[in-house]
Amino acid sequence: MATLAEEMIADLLRLIATWALVLATGMPQAGGQSTAAATAGPLVGPDLVLWLDAQDIAGGKGVDVPADKAAIATWADKSGCGNHATQAVEDRRPTYVRDALARGLHAVRFRAAPKQCLSAGKRSSLDLAAITAYVVAWAKPAGGEMWLFSKNRWGSPWVGYGIAVDGRALRPWPHLGLEGGARGYLKLNGNLGAGFRLVEVVYDGNVLRTCLDGRRDAEQTVQGRILASGQQLLIGTLGSQYLEGQIAEILLYRTALSDKERQRTRKYLLSKYGLPVVQAAGRPSPLVADWLFQAEGRPLLERARQEITWARQLASRLAADPRTPSLADDLAELNRLADRIDAAARDRPGPRSARERYLAVRQVKRRLMFKNPAVDFEQVLCIDQPYPRGSESRHEAIHRMGIKAAPGGRLLVLDGLHPGFAPAQPGFALAEPGGQVRVLAPDRPGSFWRPDLSFDGKKVLFCYKAHDEKAFHLYEVGLDGSGLRQLTQGDYDDIDPIYLPDGHILFTTTRGNTYVRCGPYIYSYVLARCDADGSNIYLISQNSEPDFVPSLMGDGQVIYSRWEYSDKDQNRVQSLWTTNQDGTSTAAFWGNQSVWPDHTAEPRPIPGSRRVMFSGVGHHDWFTGSIGIIDPDRGSNYPHGLTRVTWDRPWAEVGAGPADRCEAANYHSAGRYTSYKTPYPLSEQDFLVSARGGDGKFRLYLMDVQGNRELIYEGAHNVWHAMPVRPRRKPPRVADRVTWPPAGPRRTPAQTGTLYSADIYQGVPELPRGSVKYLRVFQQDAKTYSTWFKTFVFSGPPVSAVQSEAVKRIVSTVPVEADGSVYFEAPAGKALFFQLLDEHGRALHTMRSFVGLL
Repeated sequence: MATLAEEMIADLLRLIATWALVLATGMPQAGGQSTAAATAGPLVGPDLVLWLDAQDIAGGKGVDVPADKAAIATWADKSGCGNHATQAVEDRRPTYVRDALARGLHAVRFRAAPKQCLSAGKRSSLDLAAITAYVVAWAKPAGGEMWLFSKNRWGSPWVGYGIAVDGRALRPWPHLGLEGGARGYLKLNGNLGAGFRLVEVVYDGNVLRTCLDGRRDAEQTVQGRILASGQQLLIGTLGSQYLEGQIAEILLYRTALSDKERQRTRKYLLSKYGLPVVQAAGRPSPLVADWLFQAEGRPLLERARQEITWARQLASRLAADPRTPSLADDLAELNRLADRIDAAARDRPGPRSARERYLAVRQVKRRLMFKNPAVDFEQVLCIDQPYPRGSESRHEAIHRMGIKAAPGGRLLVLDGLHPGFAPAQPGFALAEPGGQVRVLAPDRPGSFWRPDLSFDGKKVLFCYKAHDEKAFHLYEVGLDGSGLRQLTQGDYDDIDPIYLPDGHILFTTTRGNTYVRCGPYIYSYVLARCDADGSNIYLISQNSEPDFVPSLMGDGQVIYSRWEYSDKDQNRVQSLWTTNQDGTSTAAFWGNQSVWPDHTAEPRPIPGSRRVMFSGVGHHDWFTGSIGIIDPDRGSNYPHGLTRVTWDRPWAEVGAGPADRCEAANYHSAGRYTSYKTPYPLSEQDFLVSARGGDGKFRLYLMDVQGNRELIYEGAHNVWHAMPVRPRRKPPRVADRVTWPPAGPRRTPAQTGTLYSADIYQGVPELPRGSVKYLRVFQQDAKTYSTWFKTFVFSGPPVSAVQSEAVKRIVSTVPVEADGSVYFEAPAGKALFFQLLDEHGRALHTMRSFVGLL
């Protein structure tokens, strides 16, 4: 009875200690929810049986941090279980290492030769049938196998639990002795040789799972309870095998925590220690590699000072927004780092020390970037897609054709704004600090272009071409992966769909049966719309060249870029246009008389503004671009109303213009990037963007107009068209003004429409009033057949011997009223353009664009 009473008292004291910790820190308990909202700490509660933290070696007793190289006799257990790790023999005590990690955090060093280790005893709370373990550690070779911790017993049967380290490859190596002689026994693929790593092991009685730095690693299916060993829990050893390395923190739970619980503790450790610092075999993680790329090869201490300046400017901007949380701790850490950098500069530090200090600054700056109130989401929708293949496959009009599509693409939801990568197979894969990469499609190899998210944030609309099909089709799927359905079929490419407020879908398609005039082997895709189920498809554009990547403006209008060269140079006219949701009131938005930028592509409205962000790409190279902003209230052609955001990259193909203006006067470069594309504005100053480094690969970033940027995701190929996953305001519905004819067998001929202009002199100030007597109406008919290659011979009506030029027909000539107004009937669904004539029928002015009626 005395033993039972002792156990009851111990349990009561433990419960009191646990709740004291919960109340003090707001940390949620394992198996339950904290009453506090804070998520800064790991899970604590009855299932946490060991917590050794080198930043709090005395376990919260207010004792000063030990001196560097001080011997550690006791490492206090913070779990409340009293499983303190001790060493009575003085020369076998591990030592304390101050500033062991780049952020000034500490660790405990274990050396193999003097057999340094600690013992946490063998209380019953350490007898585990299942387990979740976390260890932050690194190791180096010591001539044999090593152990992070062990409560195993040698012999047959092998019993207990522990995590060894392979003596050569330094790979973590869980050891579980189970019922029936079974073993949980596998080596992780990654290693501990290049720096501190987070080792995670969980066993639920059926599957042994492991992670390294938050990424899923090795896995084993094995069944049975862990058998009690009756041994002490040893830190840094088992038998004659000792650790050569350092440990910063250990957490041990007596159950297999749920995914959500493990994610919380994982995030705490990765954030606290600034991990991952390495990826594998000594290679930098994607995040560290990107930070080093952004340093542009400059001395890292010098660059660290610059980054501190930029981080302080960023903090000042964010602090002006009342929604921003406190930045005091981050700014204080920046000040401490600045002092350390100044001190290090006087001592002429080596490359490793300079690198650690630079990375520590970048970690603080990253925290500041993600405290931005504009980043009010935790998930991102995007595609990870290879470049198209074949000749001319980077041409603006060719790259999206189904015949050029390269399989291997993925439609992704990123859960957690952290860099990482997923394996090729569909499903879930950990993406670094606790984030996930979820593959929504495909179930077989294929290709994607720009997807869209429903206004309530619950469904995804996308285009997809399977590798064994001819064309792109439209699909819809729930954000959770359920309810996948195909909306369109056939041999035509249907791409870049968007949801409309009235339930319709707008997209671009090759169903117009036209070809680019200078490229008879290039299908033209033009604007179309359909019902929510893909039925009743109607073309709403009369273009014979392509329309590109439409999106919705805040006022409900559709904005897109279009290529046209009606009596114009073929290369330089790819400007922005707007249209109503039914294709009416189409009008030039900006740049229809401009050379710079070459192609104002991929427009997106800036929230709360009439301004539009876009990619300035090349006519012959869609994948090289620079980000710009257009303010239509300041002008409609170059240079008025135009600013360039990414000042380090000129406009593609045409170069910097003679009167370019930078969006932010304090813009700074951060890396030698070769292209910026597919921006998604979050505010007037912040946006998501895909940027291409020197390796030719596009990665996803959070960026601001000052040039600050933080990596979000590195995919297997190119990450494009990212947008936040969150509900968004539905723009106003623009009522249909079109009487749509029946589709299919019930189709009837299109009715004529009427066109009215109040003043034909508007926009032509050089024409004297009264000089125009007539308006000639032309119909421009694109050729709907192709030789498929340039023949340089007349094809059909003799219009041009070098290209498949459209056929121009005179529809009528109508009088212009004395006040300059004109009103007439014209055929619907045709591209029309006009000439202004004098009283003798001579042309005074020719329109070099086109309009249409629906």
